[in-house]
Amino acid sequence: MYKYIFLVLFFPFGLQSQTKVAKEKAEQLKSLVKRQAQQTRTIQCEFTQYKHLEVLAKDVESKGSLAFKKPNWVKWEYTEPRPSTMLFRDGSMTLIGEGEKRVIDLGMDPGLGKLQKLMADSITGDMFNTSLFDMEYFEDGEQSIVHFYPKEAELADFIESFQITFDEKGHVVQLKMLEGLGDYTLIVFSNRKTNPSLPDTIFEN
Repeated sequence: MYKYIFLVLFFPFGLQSQTKVAKEKAEQLKSLVKRQAQQTRTIQCEFTQYKHLEVLAKDVESKGSLAFKKPNWVKWEYTEPRPSTMLFRDGSMTLIGEGEKRVIDLGMDPGLGKLQKLMADSITGDMFNTSLFDMEYFEDGEQSIVHFYPKEAELADFIESFQITFDEKGHVVQLKMLEGLGDYTLIVFSNRKTNPSLPDTIFEN
């Protein structure tokens, strides 16, 4: 179940000319991202998602918008090709699509609770928890890329690794998840607004 939910969310991009960075530069990036995350209360942006499956000749493309509000309210709204919404708020996950709505109590499933926190943290980029992940740091031009490898079997069971690409300000511009066997998911963010006024009604079911 977790794997299905995560696959709905994330999508990959081709390997770039990434250069591994020294420990000092990696620490500078961590400090920058953590500082940005601490100053970020809300995020609103658009995204384009690309789903690559080895069995398909062409990637599946989706578009939508994202809203985030601390501590961990998240709304993924897909507009193309089929409207659907995934909403995390107050310990519950709501799935809306094709005329149906399903509400799941995250307290009844610790794995989904971890997924909620993982999603919120990945949006701000502040995921430098060495107890959960092994990490490698790279750069490609002005962008920085961090590769995360889950240590916990519960996470590693449905995600092989994922990558977060940051711009020079420490903002997340791309998320990539590698799912094994050559499959992956890439989300490219655009038109980002940091700390806009977001009423709670945006996150209502």
